[in-house]
Amino acid sequence: GIVALLRLFIEQRESVPTDALTPAQILRRLIDEDRHLTRNLEELSRECGYSSDHMRKLFRARYHLSPQDYRHRQRMARARALMVSTQLTLPEIAQATGFDHVTHFCSAFKKAFHLTPLQGLKRFRREITPTPETGLQGRTR
Repeated sequence: GIVALLRLFIEQRESVPTDALTPAQILRRLIDEDRHLTRNLEELSRECGYSSDHMRKLFRARYHLSPQDYRHRQRMARARALMVSTQLTLPEIAQATGFDHVTHFCSAFKKAFHLTPLQGLKRFRREITPTPETGLQGRTR
C-alpha cells in the first residue's frame, strides 16, 4: 500500500513543459490525465502527432510495455487506490476505472492482484488509513 502511494506521489511531480518531452512521454502523460478513459489510444496518439502504430513502437522502446498494458496497470493501480482511500462499492470502483461491467472489472482485478475484488476490499482497506496530519497511518489491524 505504501509503495503504491509513494509511486502516485512521485508521478505527480512538477509539471514539465510538453515541448521538453518525448512523444512517448507525452502519450504517457495523456494516458495518466485521461482518468475516466474517455479517449482511446488512437486519439491520444494523434494528439502526439503520430499514428497509433508508431506511438506503440515509441512507447514500447521507452517503457518496455505497450501503451495498452500501461493503461491497464494504471487502471488497476487506481482501483487499488480507491479501495484504500474511499468507501466506494465494487460497482462504483469498476465505473470509476472505466469498466462497463463489474464482471469485467472482477476478472481484470483478479488477474492483476491474484485476489477477488472482495478480498482486495477486505485487505487493502485495512492496510492504510489516511489522516489529515500525516496523510498516512500504519496498519489498522
